[in-house]
Amino acid sequence: MIKVDLRQQVSLRARLRFTAVAGLSGLLVILLTATFVLEATTSPVEAAGRIPVIVIPGVAGSTFTTGPAYTFSEPDNGHGGSYQHSYGSNENVWVNGWEAALPGSDDYFDTLRIQPNGDTPAVPYSLLHVSGLYDSAYGDIIDYLHRQGYVDNVSLFTFAFDWRRDIPAATYANLDALVNQARSAAGSSQVDLVGHSMGGLVARNYISSGSAASTKVRRLISLGTPYLGSPKFLKALLYGDQFGPSFLGLGLDPGEVQDLVQNMAGGWQLLPSRAYFNFYDNANGNLLSPYREDRDVDHNGQVSGVLSYDGLGGFLRNLGKNQNAATLAQNFHDRLDPAWIAGHPRLSFINGSGMSTLGQIRDYTGSCWSWFHFVACPKTDLLTVDGDGTVPFYSATLSDPSRSLNLSGGASVHIVNREHGALVQYDKFLGIYTGDGPSLTLLGQILNNQVDPIGPGSFFALTSQVAPARPVKIGLTGYEISVTNGTEIEAYDSQGHHTGRIAGQPHKYEQNIAGSNLEIGGESQLLYLREGGNYKLRLTAGNAGSFDLKIRMLEGDTISQTVLYLNVVAGPGEVGDFSFSGLRNGGRPTALHLANTRQPVEPTAILDARASLDREAPLIKVNTPRLKPGRAQLDWEVKDGLAGVHLEQAIVDAGTATEQPVQNGQQLRLTPGTHLLQVMAEDRAGNSSVKEVSFEVPK
Repeated sequence: MIKVDLRQQVSLRARLRFTAVAGLSGLLVILLTATFVLEATTSPVEAAGRIPVIVIPGVAGSTFTTGPAYTFSEPDNGHGGSYQHSYGSNENVWVNGWEAALPGSDDYFDTLRIQPNGDTPAVPYSLLHVSGLYDSAYGDIIDYLHRQGYVDNVSLFTFAFDWRRDIPAATYANLDALVNQARSAAGSSQVDLVGHSMGGLVARNYISSGSAASTKVRRLISLGTPYLGSPKFLKALLYGDQFGPSFLGLGLDPGEVQDLVQNMAGGWQLLPSRAYFNFYDNANGNLLSPYREDRDVDHNGQVSGVLSYDGLGGFLRNLGKNQNAATLAQNFHDRLDPAWIAGHPRLSFINGSGMSTLGQIRDYTGSCWSWFHFVACPKTDLLTVDGDGTVPFYSATLSDPSRSLNLSGGASVHIVNREHGALVQYDKFLGIYTGDGPSLTLLGQILNNQVDPIGPGSFFALTSQVAPARPVKIGLTGYEISVTNGTEIEAYDSQGHHTGRIAGQPHKYEQNIAGSNLEIGGESQLLYLREGGNYKLRLTAGNAGSFDLKIRMLEGDTISQTVLYLNVVAGPGEVGDFSFSGLRNGGRPTALHLANTRQPVEPTAILDARASLDREAPLIKVNTPRLKPGRAQLDWEVKDGLAGVHLEQAIVDAGTATEQPVQNGQQLRLTPGTHLLQVMAEDRAGNSSVKEVSFEVPK
């Protein structure tokens, strides 16, 4: 129910948006959509004197517009040759939905690049400048504040900023100027800061930059802020990202996004910080560390397993990632993360929980079908933790009372079952307003002192030693469904709602199943579905010859069972269907049906909770070959102490014209000379190892 002061004027307002979508036959059409909301207006005279609010958006939430026309050129960047484009005067570059929707690479957005120093735009502000907030992402929160009686440029202000750059260098001076402007316009000595996502980091940097700044702010309210960072940006740095439906809904080419973020210090400041690793120390499946290297990805001759903060820094350095941006990010977090400065404003955090959120990227060695045998091949696994779909829970709350970890500065923490982008948006059905939603409602209550009050006797020492009330963590209960080797996954629920790629649009995805989340990293995809639904999955095979399908059952964030279909051989683009209504209470997974294969594919393994955590490849020991003139008897031992061995394969002289398979203990006739035995083993959890031994057959 919307309550409106009778002194205010009430009107029904429709906010119009143009949206590019794929129509019939794959043609691009433009839809005019409207979000209808009941709006209460307040006169500037009534608004003056109240505490003004400044809204600070998240990464990519500020738009960029050209000044005079200019031409941007760059050499070949791996996306099909050199690129040159002429940008018109006053052209909306970010966010340009039309350009994002066009097929092919998104080199159009290369004009947003940052130079290798990590902080200087490739195109100067005189040609391309920050121009405002992205309305499709932040229009609802602005409408909501209007309905609360806030008036633009009197008691309501927005802080658009350059989210590509180093936060302190790019935001402090401009935000301080806006704070002073707001105080003057409203006749108030203080302001309230409302920061979504990266915007909360911008606000925190401001109030941590000296007592003069902090005394100008009455309270800071953050919504889904990655105070300690997020593995989501690590994925963008390593593999790119679509900026898909859980963020801005643009569907950008992931390779293009990967290129753009390499030098962006502002993006690097969203990486997991040193303090993040104290909360997510890989102690169990709820606390996954951001990266696990189970194959030598950075080519340093080592397989390091779970990486520490310093280990991840060295890993990125070995990959040639931008060290200028890395240094700016480390300096930023080392200054801010340890504690809030005593005497800060009142702090309120509104955070999402119960949403599948990327927690760990794992690169490992698996097996792939190639011609007539399996070969070891690189694979990537994506694993989830609780959060809002973008930001892990403890990075946003800064507090884990169960382990006496607290960096929150005594903030009041409010938990909602809300996805990251929806934290600043209304509830809607078919574009029609159906309610304010829990996070915006909480925002209004906090601003109106209905919760987290500010008044006589309500102030207290806000230091890192003050423990906040224990936040109610919702957690995850459902299914993680992952596929490898370029295979795409889609899901339909019993009402026909769809999560997956939109037909005919290579980089556009939708998430219309309630509570679902789709993550794409390199050649792997991870789909999360809540427990309790009847789902049909559709898999479209990639080009690697085979793929793995893994279904992990989560109960309270913990993997209780894993069902694996390993080394499923399929032709490029072959479609497979799979249905299930739940694996609990003895429910058995159905077979996987491939379009071109008559025989259904049964599960390779069903692992219990302990075996589901197996990340160690089998151990292979090759015994000394027993050699005779023109003959060799070969044998070996394979051990796996947890999940157990699923596949053993041995080949002599693999990759040559005379290669031949060999069974354990078999005696072969071989020409005299040097030969190579290659033994590959894969366990029931999908981990593979290879051992090679050369031997000399006598004449």
